[in-house]
Amino acid sequence: MKIVVLGSNGQLGQELQSLPKNERQTWIFVNRNQCDLTDYNQIKSVIQSENPDYLINCAAYTSVDKAESETDNSFRINGDALKKIGEQCIQIGCRVVHFSTDYVFDGQSNRPYFENSKTNPLGVYGKSKLAGEELLHASGCEYRVIRTSWVYSQNGKNFVNTIRKLANERKELNVVNDQIGSPTFTEDLAKLTIRIIQNWDEDVNRNSYNRGVLYHYSNEGIASWYDFAKAIVELSELNCYIKAIPSEQYPTPAPRPFYSVLSKEKIKRELNITIPHWRESLAKCLKVTAKFDRI
Repeated sequence: MKIVVLGSNGQLGQELQSLPKNERQTWIFVNRNQCDLTDYNQIKSVIQSENPDYLINCAAYTSVDKAESETDNSFRINGDALKKIGEQCIQIGCRVVHFSTDYVFDGQSNRPYFENSKTNPLGVYGKSKLAGEELLHASGCEYRVIRTSWVYSQNGKNFVNTIRKLANERKELNVVNDQIGSPTFTEDLAKLTIRIIQNWDEDVNRNSYNRGVLYHYSNEGIASWYDFAKAIVELSELNCYIKAIPSEQYPTPAPRPFYSVLSKEKIKRELNITIPHWRESLAKCLKVTAKFDRI
């Protein structure tokens, strides 16, 4: 089995590289320089030359605020590229694993969103990611789409690393407390991705698989950004006061959903998995990070 990963230098791509591999699988990791999703000829070339059984797309335009002024680029990477990926993959019988976002919802609910809940993205980023979901489905390829939320890792630019950096520099930080969701540790998400591929093969052998499946996945539990930041500071043993503020005191170019908790009931039932609580996974992430800090 050959598996190609696009976006190998991103948070999830790096996590997938670090996981132990099945000796019966050949993994090919492709970075942005090797395959830029704005260049559809590169997409075609990589897929045709590698001829994989699975393609895991970790590449995306993720600058939520910048997307408001870079609409074309956001839609080209998050939307149109998925049409090209799907079209190329269906030609060679390659299955696609793709990642989407909780930002496809408007956040007006007070209950966790299911896979069939009504979508209504507020900003360009969410709209472009929803377009990608729809275009991948329309391509006719076999796919699994995982909507996730508040992704972080030991590496790269993310909320955890930003809070730790700022908390080392300042005595007080203001963080919004009226946006509610669930953090997701990339190690858990990467392991889930491997499980999805394994389950896919099992479904094919049982002749019970669906062409396209949408899943929701994040760590268990809910939090505000304030809760998340406070936990990061406490678990990092940093001396910084986290002050809760409403979103109106921290305006951003892109509107955010106020409640974007994802229901994981479907994925837990179908894949028979147990999902760690976000505080448990955060502690695990920070334990590894602290070890690196001492090196």
